[in-house]
Amino acid sequence: MKAVFSINHHKPVFKNISFWFWLIFPVIIGGIFGALVWLPLESSLTSSGYNYFLEISKLPLGIMSLLFPSAGIYVIHYKSKQTSELILIGKIKELSCKKDNHIDSLISLGIIIHRLKNHLFNLDRKLNNQILDAKILNREFDVIYAWWTSIFNEPNYAFSLTTLYHDLEKADAYFTGANLSLLTNERDFFKQGTFSKLLAELDLIHLKILRNSSHCKSYFLQECIKIKNLYSVTDLDDEKELVYEHQQMEKYKKDIADLESKCL
Repeated sequence: MKAVFSINHHKPVFKNISFWFWLIFPVIIGGIFGALVWLPLESSLTSSGYNYFLEISKLPLGIMSLLFPSAGIYVIHYKSKQTSELILIGKIKELSCKKDNHIDSLISLGIIIHRLKNHLFNLDRKLNNQILDAKILNREFDVIYAWWTSIFNEPNYAFSLTTLYHDLEKADAYFTGANLSLLTNERDFFKQGTFSKLLAELDLIHLKILRNSSHCKSYFLQECIKIKNLYSVTDLDDEKELVYEHQQMEKYKKDIADLESKCL
């Protein structure tokens, strides 16, 4: 029964059962009404017989003639569904491209921040070793610092940098202070735990990147659901994914709040 009343715009119009149903339906109804009128009559090929036939056949023939507007309306609706889907796909594709650009920027920066944190953590552990002299310390920190400064020259990170400006500014102040201390040969200033505040700040930045990534995905899913609702399309997968991203975002917010309270 569903096939009779639904229009599958992914199939050719002539392969839709509903098309043939709405094409033949007026003919069948007209034929039933006509049979009630025509069967009792005797056939007559005279002019008066023909005129009488037309007179009594106005209703059944009129119903049968509805097949043409019925088929036309069906085809218009069929093409309308195809056009609507193309518009829907175009809008979602446009949103998806924006989302992918933002997510790629966040993920790329997140990977760099995570690796910087690992390298800096390793250097912080080495500071407890007295064998690590000023030259080795300078060389290893220079590599990390150069990597850090390169972040601000990478166009791919532009979106991420604007959303994390204050946190990056704070981390940059820690990096600059450490770099100045090394340039002035203040080796005694460095000991294990020297970079703890900087490591905590990098941890905080990484969590905020993950939070922003979930927020970006949530916004994309919300917009997709709104657009699909306008076109009477329901996607349960989008709704489930949106719930998951909201949960992830709340988790990251909690982790950020906990870390910020510890850094105070």
